[in-house]
Amino acid sequence: MIDGNYVSAGGVTSGIDGSLILAALLRGDQVAKELQLYMAYDPQPPFDSGSPTKASADVLITVSARAREITERRFASARKYAERALGPM
Repeated sequence: MIDGNYVSAGGVTSGIDGSLILAALLRGDQVAKELQLYMAYDPQPPFDSGSPTKASADVLITVSARAREITERRFASARKYAERALGPM
């Protein structure tokens, strides 16, 4: 994602994608394409479920539920540590 002067990306391939976009912005598409070829970067994921708009409904529901559970546990841990450090909130 490009936001003003910042380029952010999450994950390994996303980071590579972001770096190629940055290279294209700084040196042009040709240089970015040359870098991609030099790295032999040709991602071809075995499944096309990498975003909520592409994933099937059952996969999206399952992942959302799991993420919600993990997020709730992380918040509970954060509250516990905050209470130890700062006292009851």
